[in-house]
Order: sequence, then structure tokens, then C-alpha cells
Amino acid sequence: MSFPDIYVFGGRTNSNSVSKDFLNISLMTYQINNISKSGSYSPEARYNHLSYFNDGRLYVWGGLAKDSTPVNDGLLWTYDFDKSYWFALEMSSPIMMERTLLRVVEREANKLCLIGVKDAAIYICDVFQCAVR
Repeated sequence: MSFPDIYVFGGRTNSNSVSKDFLNISLMTYQINNISKSGSYSPEARYNHLSYFNDGRLYVWGGLAKDSTPVNDGLLWTYDFDKSYWFALEMSSPIMMERTLLRVVEREANKLCLIGVKDAAIYICDVFQCAVR
């Protein structure tokens, strides 16, 4: 992992399809590299999801799938930059919201803290803490 770079997982493309590409964008050269590995174990395509970088890992959770329904896999996807692979952690939470506005991952405490979420057309300004196994 190098800086200054931006890492982007998923989202909508110019043709409005839903992507599962994992991109590295260099702010020095403006070069875009797709670091997805075809056929690899990785999150499904999604948009309006959360992604959060902490301690050498990128976390991806929730969002909407290709058919615009909430991704309801109950998994917190984690990309480990040191090992260059994805793994999934089960979440013990009934909260499957479309998007999260702010998030904090506490690895040592195995907690995911979600602050401000959107469920359908309702924005909720509550704080949710979920255990990650």
C-alpha cells in the first residue's frame, strides 16, 4: 500500500451498472489500477455501502446489490493490504441498512460502530454497536 493513494471498492459505473471492482487511484500520477483478482473470494457488487480504512485494512459493509435491494449477507468484508486478500467476518446484528454516514471500526474490541444510517427513505441518527466475530 502506498500513499497518497485512494482505494475504491464497488459503486456504480458510467453505464450505471453495479461494480465489484477494487481500484487503486494514485494521486501522484492519476493512474487507476484495478487490483481485483478475477475469481477471488471478495464482496459482491454493491453501491451506497460503507467502506472504512483502519490499521492497514479496508472494511466494506452493507449497501445495495445489483437489483437495488439491500445486501443482506451479514458479513463485514475486510481487505488486508499486507496479505493482499479479502476475508469476511460474521456480524451479530440485525442492522442491514442501505448506507452508513459515519463509521468507526475498533479491531481490538471486535466492535463496529455505525453512526447515522439510512433505512429505505428514513434517516436514523442513532448509534449502533455491533459485535464482529
